[in-house]
Amino acid sequence: MTLPPTDPMLLPSIRDGYRLLRQGHYQQAGRLAERLVATNNQNPHVLAFAAEACMACGDVRKSLRLIDQAAATTADKPFLLLKKARLLALDHQRQAFIDQLDHVLEHAQDNPILLWQSASLCHNNQLHQRAIALFEQASRLMDPPPGLLYELAMARHFRGDAPGAEQALECLLQATPHAGPALYLRSTLKRQSRQDNHIRDLEQRLATLPAASTDRPGILYALAKELEDCGDHTRSFAALTLATREKRASYTYDIRSETAALAEIAEAYTQEQCGNGTGHTDTGPIFIVGMPRSGTTLCERLLCGTGQAVAAGELHIFGNELTRHTIAAASHTSQPNNASASLHIDFRALGQRYVHAARQIANGSKYFIDKLPGNFMFCGMIARALPQARIIHVTRDPLDNCYAIHKTQFFDGCGYACDLTELGDYFIAYRRLMDHWQNLMPGKILEVSYEDLVRDPRDQSRRMYAWCGLDWNDKALLPPPPSATFSTASAAQVREPIHQRSLAISRNHLQQLSGLEARLAAAGIHRHCQSHRPLQPGQATADMESRTKPSPGATA
Repeated sequence: MTLPPTDPMLLPSIRDGYRLLRQGHYQQAGRLAERLVATNNQNPHVLAFAAEACMACGDVRKSLRLIDQAAATTADKPFLLLKKARLLALDHQRQAFIDQLDHVLEHAQDNPILLWQSASLCHNNQLHQRAIALFEQASRLMDPPPGLLYELAMARHFRGDAPGAEQALECLLQATPHAGPALYLRSTLKRQSRQDNHIRDLEQRLATLPAASTDRPGILYALAKELEDCGDHTRSFAALTLATREKRASYTYDIRSETAALAEIAEAYTQEQCGNGTGHTDTGPIFIVGMPRSGTTLCERLLCGTGQAVAAGELHIFGNELTRHTIAAASHTSQPNNASASLHIDFRALGQRYVHAARQIANGSKYFIDKLPGNFMFCGMIARALPQARIIHVTRDPLDNCYAIHKTQFFDGCGYACDLTELGDYFIAYRRLMDHWQNLMPGKILEVSYEDLVRDPRDQSRRMYAWCGLDWNDKALLPPPPSATFSTASAAQVREPIHQRSLAISRNHLQQLSGLEARLAAAGIHRHCQSHRPLQPGQATADMESRTKPSPGATA
C-alpha cells in the first residue's frame, strides 16, 4: 500500500530526508522537515516524512499530530494508519500500537500487501504468533512473493516450527532457486547429517548461479555450515572463506570508527560517573551481554526456565533511548563526542523510560531479561540509569567465539564479522571495554563462562539465579516449551538439550585462524579452552568467586 504520487519537485528533498534519518542525522532531518512543512502542509508525503523526523528527534506529540494530519489529507489512508502504528511502537506505546494495528486491519482483510506490511510490523515488535497468522492470511490472497515467504519462514523458525519454516522456504525456492538468504536459513533450521543434507543441492545451485549474482555469499555460507555439520572441515572453511570475502566486498565498514567509539566510552565513563546511583531503582531488569555467539541465548533460556523471569528478547530499547537522550543533551552542550555528551543526560528518566517500555513487551513481569549482546558497551550507563539492574556477561573461548561469529551470516550489524583482522580488532576493543567496566564496578557484573555453563549447567544456573534474586528450581534445566520464541541466530540450537558439541570448535581450523589467534594473543587475550575434559560438579564456580561476589544491594 502506497500513497498517491506526489509532486516530482518534492521527491528529491523527501528522499534526502529519509537518507538523513537512516544515517542518524536526526537534527538535520528535523530542520529539513520544518522547511518542507512550512510550504507544503497539505502534502501527505511531506507530513509523513516530518512525522518520522519528529519521532527521531524525540518530539512524540508533534510526530503523531503530523501523521494524523497526513491521514486527513488523503482518502488513501491505510498506509498512513500503519505508519502511525509503527510510530507508536517506536515510542513504546504498546497498547496504543496494538489498538492502532487493529484499526489498520479493519482496512486490510482483502488487501494482501497491507496484511503483509502489518505482519512485518508485528514480527519486528515481538508479536510473532500474530505475525505468522497475518503472513499466512496475506499468502492466501495472492501468489506470495519471495519476500513474504522468507519473513514467514523466519517467523516460524523463531517460534520453533522448523517444518513450517522449511515448507515456506521450499515454496520460495521454486520461484527463486538461487535465493541466498533462503538457502542459508534452510541450512540453519537443523543440524545436518551425512544421511540428510543439502550439500549436493547447494553445489548444483552454485554451478547454475547467474553471473554477478548477489546471492552467491548466502549459498556459500549455507554450504560451509552443512559441510561443517557433516565433518568436512577443510571444504567447509574453504567455502566460508569465499563467502566472507565476497560479502565483505559488498558493503562499506570502518572498523576504526567502531573501536574508537568503544574507547571513547571507556574514556568518558570514570569510576565517579559509574558510581553515581541517582537512577531508577527498579529491581526487575536483567541484562545478558557479551559478543554474539558467546552463549547469551543459552543463559536466557536457563534464566526464564522457571517462569519467574520473562524473556523479552534482544531489545534495542536501551541503546535507542540513550541515543535519543544524548542527541537532546548534545544540542545544549558542546562535547567532543557522543560518549561525553551522554554524561549530561537525565539517567533516572532514561531508566524509567526503559523499564516502562521493556516491561510492556514482558507482559508486565517483575523480572524480565534483555538479551541484546551489544548492550555490553552500555554497562556503565545501565549502572547509572538502573543501579539495581542485574548484568550478566557471558564469555567464551576467544578463538571459538570469533570463529562462531565469522561463520554466521549476519544481515544487520556485525560489519566486523567477515574479515578476520577486523574481527580481531573488534574483539580486542570489546574485551578492553568489559575489563574497564569490571575494574570500575567490581561486584556489579556477573561473569559466566560458556564452557563452564555447558559442562556444569546446574551449578552455573544456580549461580545465575542467586545473582538475580530468583528462586532455584530444577525446571530451569528442561528444554524450552514448543511455544517459546527465540529471535536469534541460535533459535534452532537453543531448543536442543544442553550439549558440549560446540566446545573448542575452532580447533579444526587452527592453521587458518593462526593470524587471528596471534592478534588476540598480542593484545593479551589467550585461549582458555585448552582442555576438553568435563568439569566435576562445582569445579566451574571456584575460579570466579572473587570477581562475582555481589556488592551490597546487587541482589534481592
